[in-house]
Amino acid sequence: LKLGNPESSVGICTLWTRKEILYSRLPEGKYAVCGNLYTIQGINPMLKNILAKPNIRYIVLCGADLMQSGNALINFINNGCDGDRKIIGSSGYIDTNVDTKLIEKFRQHVKVIDLRGKEGEVPKIVEELKNEQPFMEPVFITELERQGRI
Repeated sequence: LKLGNPESSVGICTLWTRKEILYSRLPEGKYAVCGNLYTIQGINPMLKNILAKPNIRYIVLCGADLMQSGNALINFINNGCDGDRKIIGSSGYIDTNVDTKLIEKFRQHVKVIDLRGKEGEVPKIVEELKNEQPFMEPVFITELERQGRI
């Protein structure tokens, strides 16, 4: 992750595109963090990081979506997950140690701005986004221990 301004309300998600390509065009003061989202299961650490830093209100989604993680993120924001925590419209799951009320709070207050295929527009859009108040008090959730082979 490339850290920028911790007070910013903007996170940049570059999917499979090298994050250096995007953040090198942005003033650091305009985004809080810039990073990749390679797989659908990467949504869990993203969710937990934003719950711990709830001033992030916008995720600017850009770059090459080689594993459909961008589609899964949009499905998660728009549709949530079912009773088994499966992201609706996706093969991904949300970890069981994230309270469903926190999941809904995240979905209600974080907006994904889909700029996949429009990477040239990212600097302009990021410049236009205004900082907002955090949507809740920070909550820190640990990662689940994974069972089985690596």
